Order: sequence, then C-alpha cells, then structure tokens
Amino acid sequence: MITLGGGRLVQRTLEGEAWRSAAGSWSRREILWLEVEDAQGVRGRGEACPLPGYSPDTLEAAGEALEQWLIDPPRALDIRPGPPLLLSGATCADLPPSARCAVECAIIDLAARRAGEPLHRWLGGPAGASVGCQALVPLLAPEAAERRARELWDAGFRTMKVKGGEDFELEAALLRRLRESLGAELRLRLDVGGRWSLEQARRHLEQLVPLDLDYVEQPVGGDVMLRVGPSPVALAADESLQDPTLAGEILDAGVCAVLVLKPPCLGGPVRTLELIEHARRRGLRWVLSHTLGSGLERALAVELALATGADTSGLAEHPLLPAEQRPAAWSGPTLPALEHPGLGLEVEDLR
Repeated sequence: MITLGGGRLVQRTLEGEAWRSAAGSWSRREILWLEVEDAQGVRGRGEACPLPGYSPDTLEAAGEALEQWLIDPPRALDIRPGPPLLLSGATCADLPPSARCAVECAIIDLAARRAGEPLHRWLGGPAGASVGCQALVPLLAPEAAERRARELWDAGFRTMKVKGGEDFELEAALLRRLRESLGAELRLRLDVGGRWSLEQARRHLEQLVPLDLDYVEQPVGGDVMLRVGPSPVALAADESLQDPTLAGEILDAGVCAVLVLKPPCLGGPVRTLELIEHARRRGLRWVLSHTLGSGLERALAVELALATGADTSGLAEHPLLPAEQRPAAWSGPTLPALEHPGLGLEVEDLR
C-alpha cells in the first residue's frame, strides 16, 4: 500500500528542428509533467503529451483533467506489478488518455523507485535486457535519402522505416532503392498513417510484395482495417488501436501481425500491457513508440519494451528532445537497460 502526499503539474515547451510526417510537421511541442510524492518524500513522474492531429485528446483537456485530479488525489494505492498491472485506487480511469497515462506512469515510477528497481525489472522483465531501435529514413531526393540510409547502416541500424501515405510511386521507389542498396539484411517498414483508401491499399500491398517489407503500418484508417485482408504483406495497427472496441475487433479478426503501441494514446501503461498480453497469446509482435514527447515519455516506452521483449521499436531520438534528456546509451541501434530506479531518467526538480 502506498500513501500519496500530494503532487504538482508543470507545463514545458520542446523546440527543435521540424519533425515531418504525412500527418503534419512539428518544430514546437507543449507537454505536461505530473509529479506525485508519497508520505516519505519519494517522487514519481509521468507525462501528458498529446500530439495535435494524431492523439485522441488535447493538451487543454489533459491539463484540466490533471488539475482536477490533483485537487483530491488518491491517498491510498494498492499497486501490483502483475501481470496484469493493477493500480487499485488510482481514480484515473475516466481521465483523457494522455492524462491517464501521466497518472499511471507517475504512480508506477514511484512504486519502482520505492522498490529500488528499474521499472522494467519491477514489472517482471529480465535483467540485462535491451531493445532494438529502428531508424527513420526521410523522404528526400533519391540520392540524398540513400546517403542518409547508408549513414544509418554504417551506424549499426538494420531496421529502417519510411513514413509515407502521400506519393506511393515516390515512396515505393525509395523502398526499392534501399532494398537494392542495402540488401536482404535490412528490415524495411512503411508507415502509411491510414492515408490509403481500401482500393489503394489492396493494390499497393500487392505492388510491395517484391520488396519483402517487414510490415506496412496502418495502411487505412479506422475500422477499414477490418476489410483489408487477407494481405500479401504483414500489416501493423497503430492509430486503430486508440479505440478499445476497434482494437479488440482487429485482434479477434487476425488482421494484423504487429501492434504499434504509443502509451499516451492508449491511456497509459495498464492498457498498453493488456494489449501486449493479447498479442503474446495470439503469437503477434509488438513494438513501442512515442509521440514526440520529452525524455519521460520515451523512457516509459523503453522500459515497457524492455519489460516485455518488444520487437525492434520506434524509440530513436527525435529533433525536439532536449540534449539533457538523451542518455548516451540510448543513441544507437540497441537501447540497453539503464538499471536506475524507476524510469531511470532524471529531469529538472519540479518543486
């Protein structure tokens, strides 16, 4: 049983070189950090970082919900790492997804710190774990994109993703060039972001077969995912997992081979771990990813990946991540456990 003594909420700004995808471009992000503290002064932290145009909630809604939660936070928590992870008494089930993620993350960070264990170990993961990290190849001119991919290859990255959904011929040409240049050892992924129609998806997936892609992520949007298959290329679900009902239907239908999990969009680590257990029982793969948040969001995703044995994941540094929140050990193609208590990442003192 953990007794909470209070908490605080602060807003922070992330700025850097623009990060672009078919869904938009971001050079500035507003995020919220939540800190909770127990009666002994041990603190845990979480983050709400809804991404405009992608996340199911907004920063304003998350902030209002967290401020309300802090007015009368739960005083007694019964926390069990599971599986399944149980946070009895957290009173956050009705919060918007990113706010619920912040609360759950702060509580389990606190619990792991009290236990003196890294979060992945507290959750039952193995000692000495590591997770592979994919690299993003930008949609540049063919020669420039190939040079960038070669640089990533020389740095040790063997899994690369192209964010598409805008110009299929350009994207397919880049994928073909990468396959021809770097060979069969390269794992290639294409993220469409739900931008194909059902007809386009069926046609393009057939056209991509010769490129031997690892998977195509979210080829169509929403419940259209249920009507794509059977697909000649492995499919991954991302945005469609935000709706719990639809996520269940996708799992039951056997549409996807891979789940792409972003905890802030799913409502936090509890639901993320539930989806992983569903995937494990069905023989599916899962990868963890982020929504361009701070080092706290990334640390949560890394720790969940380490705890569960995730496949090579989308956990690379992004341009808006502050330098002081980039552990040197997490800069390459393999992210090792930091073996510090909780999330393993210290940020500024919020008191």
